[in-house]
Amino acid sequence: MNEGLASLLRPLVVLAAPVWVLLLRYGVADLGAVAGVAPDVAVVAAVAAAWTRRPLGAVFFAALLGASLDLASTTPWGLGAIRYATLATVVCGIRRVGDFDIPGMSVFLVLMFALAERGAAGAIVGLRLRLPLGPLLWHAAGIALFSALIAPLGFLAARALAPETTIDEAWGRR
Repeated sequence: MNEGLASLLRPLVVLAAPVWVLLLRYGVADLGAVAGVAPDVAVVAAVAAAWTRRPLGAVFFAALLGASLDLASTTPWGLGAIRYATLATVVCGIRRVGDFDIPGMSVFLVLMFALAERGAAGAIVGLRLRLPLGPLLWHAAGIALFSALIAPLGFLAARALAPETTIDEAWGRR
């Protein structure tokens, strides 16, 4: 493909990324569920973006993804965007503290992000609908564990789709 066409298509692919992630998320949930628990591709994508991309773009992507997820959620619209953007900001901050890419880091980050995000969503739904929180939080923990298992695949995909930024490039340092 020539460079001119690639430069025109790249922004469209980036803007459509949340749509692809949502399609994958619901496809994996339908095909890969075990006892009603499936990995959350959206969580993996948000963490991978926060770890491998520039912070502003990663947080925007996470917020857009969270807002998109709110459309099919029982939580009030906008809370998903806030949860995802906040957690992506935390992951970007962890990356800023040290440019360390140790084995298992992707699994750890996705596990922590998923526990916080899915746990918060479960608590919001439980409190809003007056449901017992225990089963909702156990379900969130199952989703977090399954999501952590596919984290390396998400990080590989994020790195393959676009060149990775170094920590200095991401934060505008030379």
